[in-house]
Amino acid sequence: MLTQCSFPDTLTDKPSDSINNTLDTLITSTFSDRIQLLRELVSVHAAATSSQPTALSHILSDLSHQISTLESQAADLQQALDTETTLLGHGRSNILPKLKQQESVLIQMLDKVNAGGTHATSTEHTADTSDTSTFMKVASASDTNGEPDADPTSHASKKEKPSAKPCRSIRLLTDDEYNHIPQYIVGRITLEKINQAITDLNLLISDKYKIFKLPQQKMSKLQRSIYWEHKQLATAETKSRVFVTEKDLKDKSGGWTESGFKFDAVGRNVVAILRHLGRIKEVRGGGHTRIVLQ
Repeated sequence: MLTQCSFPDTLTDKPSDSINNTLDTLITSTFSDRIQLLRELVSVHAAATSSQPTALSHILSDLSHQISTLESQAADLQQALDTETTLLGHGRSNILPKLKQQESVLIQMLDKVNAGGTHATSTEHTADTSDTSTFMKVASASDTNGEPDADPTSHASKKEKPSAKPCRSIRLLTDDEYNHIPQYIVGRITLEKINQAITDLNLLISDKYKIFKLPQQKMSKLQRSIYWEHKQLATAETKSRVFVTEKDLKDKSGGWTESGFKFDAVGRNVVAILRHLGRIKEVRGGGHTRIVLQ
């Protein structure tokens, strides 16, 4: 017969107490954390609820002030626009009659000009002819030694340009003249290059003096500028002589000449050679250098 065993109370009570303590701790810690979180949320919500109306009030106040400023500026602009519109209306009513009056006067002047156009043209042509009489006299002159001018249009004929005798030309160099030029002047330039440069220079002179034969009413703006600049640069030393300037040699823009002359190192040497041979001389003054044919 088995004997019934009984366990002591201490053995049966300890596990139950341990489990209860663990659950209590878990429940307490979990709910305590949640309660603390809820309390923090409540405090944040309360703070936001209490401060938000003040912030919104400030924002709305600023917006209201800005809107008032914009409305005031818009009103000022509208007033200024109305004032300008009124002034323009008055100006239009005052100016239009005067413009119509000037238009009628101009029409009358134009009719008079058209009526006397033939007489005015002939008078102007006579004045132009007298202004360029010096150039025309030189155009028909020959060299001082009585020999006819060398034809400077041989280079132009290669370009199929109609041949035209220039006002005055520079004679080409001969072999004997070339051989007697000091070596420090001629350098390494050959006789062929020198004569080609002289031909190009003659073409430039010819093209420039052709401008002087044109009536002023037929001149382009560029040609008229060249004409008047040439007259202003004329001096006592250039009287009755053909001359060009260094500017003519450097600046051929606008197509007033078809010359291929270049005022580079070779071109400057050619000018020095011609000056040494007495074919040209340089006249300086007023910031300009005139190359005068001899």
